[in-house]
Amino acid sequence: MSVVNWELNHFQPEIKIIPKIIEFLGYNPLPRPTTFGEELIQFRTLRGWTQKEFAGEIGGVDPTTLARWERDERLP
Repeated sequence: MSVVNWELNHFQPEIKIIPKIIEFLGYNPLPRPTTFGEELIQFRTLRGWTQKEFAGEIGGVDPTTLARWERDERLP
């Protein structure tokens, strides 16, 4: 039922299971990023990281700052 809800866009899978879904499918169904912010989102998503986890991985950046980068409001 979860897959049906994802396909109907009723829900999105939790970020932490997206890498396993991509592994199962054998390809990445996510759209190609066109902006720096979209590239950050895709990088983070492919690893199953939340913004908070990713911010910590890149040197303790504040998650709010990362969110601005992902929305293309600011550049690092």
